[in-house]
Amino acid sequence: MDGGADYTVRQVLEQIEGIGSRRITISGGEPFLQRTALAELVHALAGCDIYLFTGYRIEQLLDDAQARQILSQIDGLVDGRYIKTLHDSSLSIRGSTNQRILTREQLQTFLG
Repeated sequence: MDGGADYTVRQVLEQIEGIGSRRITISGGEPFLQRTALAELVHALAGCDIYLFTGYRIEQLLDDAQARQILSQIDGLVDGRYIKTLHDSSLSIRGSTNQRILTREQLQTFLG
């Protein structure tokens, strides 16, 4: 919380545009601690493939309207805290065995 640098959503978008990729990964810190900025960023990236990593489980986010709106606009979610003792280097994009990879279709099932 005390480290890193502060960027506006516009500055982040400019950096993404400079890279030119349409495949975007949003990870931590914890993205959902900045829900308003995250919602603005995800909305501005419409048309990109967006994968989001969160320490929350999706079930913890479903009661929040802004979180649901964010989840409805992404292509994939890795949920659950990284737990060092559950680390497995054979996992594809998740770091520990307690984390789940949820596709757009699975997200829609949770969102109803």
